[in-house]
Amino acid sequence: MTAAYHPAMISARISVVLAAPVLVAVLTGVPALAHGAPTTPLSRSAGCQPGGKWEKTPACKAAVETSGKLDWDNLRLANVNGKDRQKVPDGKLCSAGKDEFRGLDLPRADWPTSSFAGGSQVTFTYKGTIPHQGTFRWYLTKTGYDPTKQLRWADLDDAPFLTAKDPPLKSGNYTMTGKFPAGRTGRHLIYTVWQNSSTPDTYYSCSDVVLTGGTPATAATPSGTAKATASASASASTAPAVEATASGTAVADLPPVKRVSNTRRMALPLLFSGVAGLALATAALLFVLRRRRASP
Repeated sequence: MTAAYHPAMISARISVVLAAPVLVAVLTGVPALAHGAPTTPLSRSAGCQPGGKWEKTPACKAAVETSGKLDWDNLRLANVNGKDRQKVPDGKLCSAGKDEFRGLDLPRADWPTSSFAGGSQVTFTYKGTIPHQGTFRWYLTKTGYDPTKQLRWADLDDAPFLTAKDPPLKSGNYTMTGKFPAGRTGRHLIYTVWQNSSTPDTYYSCSDVVLTGGTPATAATPSGTAKATASASASASTAPAVEATASGTAVADLPPVKRVSNTRRMALPLLFSGVAGLALATAALLFVLRRRRASP
């Protein structure tokens, strides 16, 4: 004899099944939506990330003290649509105006640098943790740049020295080859803008460099090629800073992407949406069962 189940009992059992995935997602935490940052030259956010190459330098320590631990590959703004200069304020270019990255904007002479020969051709690398389509724009500061002053849009060239649209992601890296403007030497900053076309997001990064004269030395890039160039020494720096070669940080040197630090804040919207969906499903089921019972 087949047992008859009351609609309320059936509804309760189905509710438990539907609620389980929601509760698991909330209790285990929500993964960070992380995407990428320059590794050649190494960006401030990637270098100062916990476990990063420059984590223990004075500049990185000051950045972390100011804004807390950095999600190195998640410095982005939504719906910029190419209006970078209108959306990102002067003095806050390296943080893209985001308070949680404000330590990257600190005007200091001791930000760690990567060395390149001025006017040389370099293979730039951008580590991608989640692949996207989009356009990369690499800007260089003008002659006379001073790292002890807040970075302004007026400090950058009007046009990027390198633009790359939809480069393929290979071995975890986007690679693109470009040439530094001729006649630039000394301390400079590279400002990287990655405008996605597959998402509404735009990513921003600051990389400190020293451009030197002379013949560049060949160095391996993080992707294993030997197209990137570097200089063996640095000059014309406004103050001592930690230096790295053009191949500064390999992909393996970067720490793995961690879960979002505030999982509770992100979990609540997920929980509410799950409960709402559960309520709708339960109501629909009860309606169907009651109609069946009412039918002759």
